[in-house]
Amino acid sequence: MMQKSRIKEKFRRGDVVLQAMLRLPEPAIAEIIAMSGVDFITIDGEHFGFNEETLLNLIRAINLHGVECMLRVPELNPSYISKVMDFGLAGVLVPHIETYDEAMAVVNAVKFGPVGDRGFCPISRANHWGMTMAPDEYAAFANENTVIGLMVETKKGIENLDEILTIPEIDTISIGPSDLSNSYGYPGQTKHPVVVEAIRQAQEKIMASGKSLCTLAYTPEAAKEALDRGIHHLHLGSDLQILTGTFTKLLHDVKGLYDQ
Repeated sequence: MMQKSRIKEKFRRGDVVLQAMLRLPEPAIAEIIAMSGVDFITIDGEHFGFNEETLLNLIRAINLHGVECMLRVPELNPSYISKVMDFGLAGVLVPHIETYDEAMAVVNAVKFGPVGDRGFCPISRANHWGMTMAPDEYAAFANENTVIGLMVETKKGIENLDEILTIPEIDTISIGPSDLSNSYGYPGQTKHPVVVEAIRQAQEKIMASGKSLCTLAYTPEAAKEALDRGIHHLHLGSDLQILTGTFTKLLHDVKGLYDQ
């Protein structure tokens, strides 16, 4: 039986949603993160290399434990988005969205008609190889349950945010501080007053729109600060960050016991 998207329902209700990022192409790591209790995992296909066979196996490993999976795609490529959605993704996260038309192109790539124009294959993995739902039932089910996430990361994107937020099919939006600082002419200065103010205004608009705002919450303190502000979509970090950060700290602390 096809299961409704739990994260889609959480976004609609405004519940807390906990997300982790997967950056290493290892199904065992995907399983471990899935078993940890996160709501969903996003595979980072923008900055890390995943061929289609590896991607499919990672999705299987994540789904095995009842956890939904999204893909951060490398770019706005409607043909590619339509194809990977057939792998059984809950949705996609698309970087560098700057205009209403670009955001609508994402909707068209993710949703079947009459909402979008995604290529229709009723016997894909996303429809359990055609063994669960009739084609028309599947099309309606997918349109209701697929998730669309956008990343707004430039000054142009901020300037067009009001128009982007009018699109009802968008579920969650995050603001990329690093790219945004570069776009405003302050590369690497994510705490520059101009950048901070641009992020603040953008986040307030997203929250006021009723859409989910995603923010980084790499520590319990950062998570609490976000929750206190009314932000409910928390990105907890990635396998790579946890592995490097935790192991490096452990080594540092242990060496400090004897290397005086």
